[in-house]
Amino acid sequence: MDPLSALGLASNIVQLVQFVGVVISDSHELYSSIDGALQRNSALEEVARNLVEMNSEIMRTQKSLPNLLHLSPGERQLKSLCDECDSVSKELCTKLNALKVSGRARYKKWDSFRLALKSMWNEGEVRSLEKRLEGIRTRLNTSLLICLRDHLNDPLSRNAQDQKDMEPFMKEIKKQHKEMLNAIKRKDQEVSDPEHMAQFSAKVDASTELFKESRFCSFILSQLKFEEMPNRHEAIPEAHRKTFNWLFESPYTPQTSSPAQDPSVTEAPTANQASAAAQSALPNQGPATTQDKSKAKTLAQSPVTAESPTTAQILRTAQNLAASQNQAAPLDVNAALPDTGTAPPDEGTAPELTPPSPSWDNFVEWLEGSDGRNIYWITGKAGSGKSTLMKYLYNDPRTIKYLKAWAGKMDFTIAGFFFWCAGTNMEMSQMGLLQSLLHQVLQKYPKLITRFFSQRWDSYYWIRGGLHDLSEKELTNVFKKLISDDSLRVAFFIDGLDEFNGNHEDLVQLIISSKSPNVKFCCASRPWLVFEDAFEGRPSLMLERLTQGDITRFVVDKFEQNKRYAKLKIQQPDLSSKLVNEVVEKANGVFLWVYLVVKSLLEGLRDSDRVRDLQRRLDSLPSDLEELFDRLLNRLDQKYFKHACQLIRIVRAVTVPLTVLVMSFADEYNTKSALRVKVKALTKSDITYREDEMRRRLNSRSKGLIEVSDSKKVQFLHRTVKDFIDAPRNWTKIVKEAGFSFDPIMKLCSAYLFKIKTVNPDRPDRWQDALKALIEYAIQIQENRGTAPIAILDEADRVTEQITTQHYNPVSRVLKHRFKKLGKSTNSFLEYTISRGLFSYAMQKINEEGSSYSKRTLNRLLYVAGRQEGKAPISKEIMKALLKLGAEPKSIEHSQYTKMHPEAQKMLKSQLRLKVHFKDFWHI
Repeated sequence: MDPLSALGLASNIVQLVQFVGVVISDSHELYSSIDGALQRNSALEEVARNLVEMNSEIMRTQKSLPNLLHLSPGERQLKSLCDECDSVSKELCTKLNALKVSGRARYKKWDSFRLALKSMWNEGEVRSLEKRLEGIRTRLNTSLLICLRDHLNDPLSRNAQDQKDMEPFMKEIKKQHKEMLNAIKRKDQEVSDPEHMAQFSAKVDASTELFKESRFCSFILSQLKFEEMPNRHEAIPEAHRKTFNWLFESPYTPQTSSPAQDPSVTEAPTANQASAAAQSALPNQGPATTQDKSKAKTLAQSPVTAESPTTAQILRTAQNLAASQNQAAPLDVNAALPDTGTAPPDEGTAPELTPPSPSWDNFVEWLEGSDGRNIYWITGKAGSGKSTLMKYLYNDPRTIKYLKAWAGKMDFTIAGFFFWCAGTNMEMSQMGLLQSLLHQVLQKYPKLITRFFSQRWDSYYWIRGGLHDLSEKELTNVFKKLISDDSLRVAFFIDGLDEFNGNHEDLVQLIISSKSPNVKFCCASRPWLVFEDAFEGRPSLMLERLTQGDITRFVVDKFEQNKRYAKLKIQQPDLSSKLVNEVVEKANGVFLWVYLVVKSLLEGLRDSDRVRDLQRRLDSLPSDLEELFDRLLNRLDQKYFKHACQLIRIVRAVTVPLTVLVMSFADEYNTKSALRVKVKALTKSDITYREDEMRRRLNSRSKGLIEVSDSKKVQFLHRTVKDFIDAPRNWTKIVKEAGFSFDPIMKLCSAYLFKIKTVNPDRPDRWQDALKALIEYAIQIQENRGTAPIAILDEADRVTEQITTQHYNPVSRVLKHRFKKLGKSTNSFLEYTISRGLFSYAMQKINEEGSSYSKRTLNRLLYVAGRQEGKAPISKEIMKALLKLGAEPKSIEHSQYTKMHPEAQKMLKSQLRLKVHFKDFWHI
């Protein structure tokens, strides 16, 4: 046994000895501590379940030891200690079982539990057990020391997954173990020296404490993590080249000339002074900065430098900006100037002007500042690029640089969450927000976990409890602890507040409730009143007012990358420049509109449109985003329109992130194709072909409304596309054109069967993910139709069994763990479907095949049918059918019974019409 494994076994033995010691202890102070840590289970249930699990870990490790004939002296002694622990555990389990049978109370409190347990033992038996525990602990020190000495030269090895789970603590654990082994090598630890053994015992105890803490923290991190965490961040497009740089500059910095003067410029088209002057002349369009109220006083008496723009230049630019904001009437030049009693100066004169108000609140100052302004609000109309900007800020190293100046010498980290209303529930809920933010922070600072989850830690520390599911209430309290903690500075970036699926006022309150100087929030949303009211007076910017230069850069770059435009620019420079300017002006700051319009114009260039043809195409496209969507949808080629509507319905039905490859399976003409396809992995060229064909098909059918991201995920181009499609008028039309018999969920379900049958069988994680998605859609079909897709599920069962049988790996034991990733303690496809709530399928299988099931299978299915697993329901009908076929309630182990739903427990007791006398649940 290598040294690290030996130390891990020793840690498990010490924990079990401590655990049993707690159970038989007379410490009332200890009971009080445990009472506060108990959650939903009784003291008896916690003890019984955790004792079984702890002893199982020890016995599993013991089984990994070599044959008795090949054991070293130290390993023999460790094996003997494992057997002794097994004996102690069984003795205590016997008492607990008898206590369960004899007592009516649930023994919620430890005091009552301890008194009841004590009544079953005389004082001599308790003292005898205490001595046995003390003997185990003492002998462990000697056995471990001998074992380590026997294997000093063996490499430190440990299961790769264990190393990953315990990664935050592995460095410290290895340091402790290295010190212990070095001391043994130096012969500073001798078995015959009591002082040396006392020192060694203290080191083992310290190692045990660290192992215990690492396991608890690993559990919490695994509970916080969820599969979709990175999806939305990855799906947001990267900012175009050199756009958004202005946010890291001073709001007063001029941004360069207008594209009308030079269509090839790649900087912002107007000076900020002009932008400020224009803003003061515009009506209120929502909060842009905290200094908006002083905009009307920006022009006053002060000299200008040679670099300053003239008044006429400022006013001309202001007029252009006002026009770009769709003002009903042209800007009144005189109204924009202060009333001085004189006419506006000529262009050649140099009027005296005060420095203009900034166009946005200085973002760098906010990042670095410690003035208590801990929220920065980025707002803007739909499609203006808020999410792209938030991703840009979150990823840009300058953000970290300036925040570190704010953090000073304190520990610091950054965490982000991007709401996505077209994603899964976790991507648009408060639970998803809390889990993601807490995971990011606590993964970097795991030592905070025991402090923030203190009640759970108390329960885990004393009785190995605290391993129940997380709740939103608990996570909200933990988050409040985090944002009020004074040992760490954290900057949160939260995008898409308006895409949250709960009460927006509650979400806002969670953000603004923090008064701590150690927390900052950068948030983005549409300018809804709930956010305007909440963030009033705080640093902010309105994006569409500031991106004209970025839009110019984007349009120019996209056009100049096109060879045909480059030729047109040479032949007709004025008209080509005018085309660029008109796209920018018509955009009104909406990047999404620009993206779609430029895409349409580039298609025109592909078709050899003349400049005037391109101009007419541009004029025909509405400036309103929703009207543009409507135009794109209704101008689809009629022979593709039905197919386009079907593709839209598939994407709209997605609840599991959809890859372009799976989309190609879902787009198969016949749903039964998945049933007929052979079990054979696709080659790389097959996959590339299918992906390219599907990408081209989506592009031609949806005209850009559906996109394939860089990570090969299929999704709507933007949240506004989903909003447009969800509008009753549009959705009714799409459903009608797609065909009322078209079932997108059935398409997706069969697509994942197709994936299971064509994925590389040597990658079980891939087909297991596909099976999980298949079951997800099968549940939806059951809800919609009242019955599950039997043929698809039968084929999934057959194929997964075939894959695991033919590709059994004795090292990874893939076959044995066929459903390990999919469900807790699930050993068969039928068990898995029951645990996920596919009751219509399970009932049909039980009715058809149940009479041939063995007693063991029936009993196992009875337990699975009544077990609580997450939010999945239980089925009394299935339990009744199993009992009718001969399943025996008495076969249920006590540790299993405690995991069953209260209604299932009640049903089992009622079936026997007496207290259930469970057999000794230690023996299976």
